[in-house]
Amino acid sequence: MEEETDNSMTQKLVPVKRKAEMELAIPKRSVPSVETIEIRNKRAAPAYSHLIPKHDDTKVRLIEEQCRGFCLSLFFRERDPVRSLGITSSITDEGKSFVAIMMAHILANDSASPVVLLECDWKNAGLDDYFGFPVTPGLAEWLRGECTGEDIRHKINDNLTIIRAGDGQRDAVRLLQQITKRGLRKTLALNDENLLIDLPPVITCSYSTFAASMVDALALVVRVGVTPDNLVADACDALDNLPMQGLILNQVRYRPKFYSTARRKI
Repeated sequence: MEEETDNSMTQKLVPVKRKAEMELAIPKRSVPSVETIEIRNKRAAPAYSHLIPKHDDTKVRLIEEQCRGFCLSLFFRERDPVRSLGITSSITDEGKSFVAIMMAHILANDSASPVVLLECDWKNAGLDDYFGFPVTPGLAEWLRGECTGEDIRHKINDNLTIIRAGDGQRDAVRLLQQITKRGLRKTLALNDENLLIDLPPVITCSYSTFAASMVDALALVVRVGVTPDNLVADACDALDNLPMQGLILNQVRYRPKFYSTARRKI
């Protein structure tokens, strides 16, 4: 079957190991046999509908259902449910912040427990692009005792709170040590809150794996056709001993031949 051009935002879930071996050409390494989400466009979710072309409403709903299923498989499972999910990437500009925002909105909409979206990437802070909140004070200032917890918690709605990273690039490792010494949830979660964490990219940030070690589960965002395969492989290796639960393929523009028999056209 010929490749079909598709600029829509269709998603499918497929085993990560199969996807990694075939499309990303990653050598046979210990890649988790879990799920991969494909995002056919970077823009989705009604809570930030100003980012979505009007004609993409149907595709947006399809994406939401796939992301909802991903969250359900982690936060709502019966045995040992996840309470913190970190979103990372191999390098910058792969869309990890957007994915973290989308996941946070969906989880907050579905969960009885409140959700906190925490920005923990001091080198590439970018949530202001979506919400317009000031960079400081944020997590770094609060950990240094320069402000109160109320100063850094920005309410989006009754069930979703945003915490910016703040200015922590100069002492990032020391700040992370503060969190890990006490534990991520004990440090930042109030009551029964679930945490979504926007983590630094694995390859281009020296403290990335240290930050990733704080969370219960990880998802790796890959911008298809942009991120070199060897860097994705290196990122998977770096996260090998951490709880990576899936790959999120961002901005997929075509349907590879080797998927043509397993997928239906949407």
